[in-house]
Amino acid sequence: MNLFKKSVRDILNSKGQFISIAIVVFLGAFFFTGLSAGSRLLEDYRGSYYSEYNLSDLWLYYSHISTDDISELKNVEEIEDYELRFTYQTTSQNKKLMVHSFDENSTINRLYIIEGKLPKEPFEIAVDNEFCEANHLHIGDTLNYMVDGMEVPYQITAFIESPEYVTKIAEDGNGFPEHDKFGIAYVNYSTIPELSKLTGISVAYDELLIKTKDTADNNTLLQKVSDSVNNDTYLYGYTREMNPNCSSLSRDIEQFKSLSLAFPVVFIFVAMLMTYLAMRRIMDMQKIQMGIMKALGVNRKKILFHYMSFPIIPCLAGSLIGGISGSLLVPRMLLYLFKDTYDLPGIRLNIYYSKIIPILLISVLLGMAATFFSCRKVLKLSASVAMRPTAPKAGHRILLERSNKIWTKLSCKNRMILRNILGNKLRTVMSCLGVSCSVALLITGFAMYDSTKELIHRTYSEIYKYDAVINLNYFTSNHGEVSITNPEDLTIPEHVSALFVPVLNFEINEDNRNTKGTFRVLQDNSEYFKIVDKDWNELFSPDDGFIISERLAEKYDLNINDTLTVKLTDSYYGGNTVKGKIKDISEQYLTQDIYCTPSFLEKQGIKLKALTVYVNFNDYTNIDTLKDFYKDNKMVGSITSLESQREAVELYTQSMTGILMVMIIGAMLLSFAVIYNISTINIMERRISLATMKVLGYRKNSIAHVLENENVLLSIVGIIIGIPLGLLLMQAVFDTAATDSMSFPYVVYPMSMVITCILATLFTLLSCIPLHKKIKNVNMIEILKQVE
Repeated sequence: MNLFKKSVRDILNSKGQFISIAIVVFLGAFFFTGLSAGSRLLEDYRGSYYSEYNLSDLWLYYSHISTDDISELKNVEEIEDYELRFTYQTTSQNKKLMVHSFDENSTINRLYIIEGKLPKEPFEIAVDNEFCEANHLHIGDTLNYMVDGMEVPYQITAFIESPEYVTKIAEDGNGFPEHDKFGIAYVNYSTIPELSKLTGISVAYDELLIKTKDTADNNTLLQKVSDSVNNDTYLYGYTREMNPNCSSLSRDIEQFKSLSLAFPVVFIFVAMLMTYLAMRRIMDMQKIQMGIMKALGVNRKKILFHYMSFPIIPCLAGSLIGGISGSLLVPRMLLYLFKDTYDLPGIRLNIYYSKIIPILLISVLLGMAATFFSCRKVLKLSASVAMRPTAPKAGHRILLERSNKIWTKLSCKNRMILRNILGNKLRTVMSCLGVSCSVALLITGFAMYDSTKELIHRTYSEIYKYDAVINLNYFTSNHGEVSITNPEDLTIPEHVSALFVPVLNFEINEDNRNTKGTFRVLQDNSEYFKIVDKDWNELFSPDDGFIISERLAEKYDLNINDTLTVKLTDSYYGGNTVKGKIKDISEQYLTQDIYCTPSFLEKQGIKLKALTVYVNFNDYTNIDTLKDFYKDNKMVGSITSLESQREAVELYTQSMTGILMVMIIGAMLLSFAVIYNISTINIMERRISLATMKVLGYRKNSIAHVLENENVLLSIVGIIIGIPLGLLLMQAVFDTAATDSMSFPYVVYPMSMVITCILATLFTLLSCIPLHKKIKNVNMIEILKQVE
């Protein structure tokens, strides 16, 4: 007996069901291989990029440090190499460059050259490629930038990228890269003495880079070096894992790894249930054929493997196509989404076949296992018993029939619908599961979109209530005469209100966990700044402690009345520590700030300097007039409007639209595949009752309408189950995506819920369209003769 031909014929006769199984397997393989290939691509690139350009393992910052201070480091066994360098900021027209020095002997944090040659002469400069593109700069152009109040000309010799800045976020920015306003640059060390002559500021190294051996414990070594090397001038330090410019990429890689396992599990589980139901239906229809094969002497194991081969084709096809397309499309999509977040020069897409093989084997093996459980009961029957027609199932009353008042008022069609739904619990559960998973995906997609919009609205309309922020320089220089900036000397334009606020950078380093953030020292903040708790009640800065962010509290397991110690990292404050009790926990999204009053810090011996000015305009003032007013003021480092910050965040989050579309397409395919598969089984199992309905004069459309109503009713139940499931999935995704500096509000707009319900119902109705042909093909005479 040629069982291969039989299996091909059987699969072709049920091709719709097997295609629907292949679609769900495709979705699981697509997300698994796509996300895991994306994480593998970024992980491999990170490893080769960091290794080739010798990324530092430790960064330590000092107010000043010399080569004599680090002479003992050569005796430290765990250290492979170390270097000193000079770092400073240069500004021009609200644009900032973080400038580092290097020389011909520098080997740590080597630069990736996009175009041009590295600087060799004083005041030649290499600038990061994104900053140059955003500001339309070219090699050979001259940059006139302010350093401590004095204008300094630089000539661009190269466009570069650096492994220590895979993401570039300004410390006083909004937590997102703004390539047109902030960049990094490198000058030859020969520039530093010349810069000192111009500004009158004495030059000293302020940064120590350390490359450690593979066996070194970097956290322990960081503490050891900070305690021993010129400890009086030490400000702060961090390992590569703590470095905010590197750690965000590592965090996203881990998130993709987690998501690559979470999403596919749902699809593969649904596919296996679909396979089980489909094969159980085939077993019921071919029970007599199995009895004949047994009577003809076909071995039971051979019959078992014959049927277990059925899901191999759809599982192989779905996982192979999904794996290849996921490996090609998802990493490309991730790189597109991250193009404004990460700077990854020279990255190339690869197909990771090793990611395709596991999902292929898992889907095939699980499909075969589902088939085994669906047919093992029939295989135990003897040939004579198997060849007998299956006796009709004993009728039974559903629970609703016990209530005569309700049951008698229902129409014949509605009774039929309820009996079919409640009479086959497994098929009902499967239909609801498919719809609920589809709804969960839709809610998660819409929640990502809605939460991002709400994050922007709450932050820039409710929390930040100022119109612009002015950042003052620590020092000003006038023809070599350097003076410390006195904020009281700043003139405020007429028709403008202003609030001077000390903003201090801090660091928390505890249990190998590092967090960097800012103190906002506010006395009366209601007109310029709003602090709120998770219930959106307004809070005010306490005089006897801190208000910290909810994210910070979760990370370090802190509660109200706990004691917190933080270290100030600005050179002006000399690395002092501040200790106090937590008085409240605030809701924050784009920052993780700590709030307190000036008197609280002054009690701890901190002499404050208010170098941040929040400004509110009136009808006669705007950001342009404010910039014109301060254009020649050497005290002013930068002026940024709240609107421009908002626009930068909105531009950064536009990628959410693409993610939403992927979620909608995935949900549509999942819902279509499940409803179509279950409805096909429903038609085959009820072919006798459908043939009877035809004999009784029911039209094809009337019969189809009954099945559609069943599916819509099941969809409603699936939607009801799917909404809370989607909210749980949303929270899980948001918690995974949250970072030390950013978190998402759990928000889904009511309109998004309505659209989700409409789409889920629409997907159900679309999946019912192909069923009309199946109902038309029901041969009432042939089927009713089989009963005789």
